[in-house]
Amino acid sequence: MIKYTEVKTRAISYGMIFTGFYRGVGFEFNVYVNSQGRLNPKTKQNPVWHKPVAPPDTLRDAIDEVVQWLKSVEGAGNMAASKGRLGHAHQ
Repeated sequence: MIKYTEVKTRAISYGMIFTGFYRGVGFEFNVYVNSQGRLNPKTKQNPVWHKPVAPPDTLRDAIDEVVQWLKSVEGAGNMAASKGRLGHAHQ
């Protein structure tokens, strides 16, 4: 399991921002969604990690897995589902 702490979310006009700490290193990334709260199919890269701090590979891989899971599930992209997945699956 990926151990991260203090995960917070914040809605922005084009998606959600997730922040937290992984092994003491802060992280922040955007997940772009459309007006229905689903993953935006027009976005080539999702999630987008904030710079200059690059996330550890294990964290990036786990979050990418969550985004792929959302894409594969009927109704994927509902951010309430993703917050639940982030909050329980990898904590």
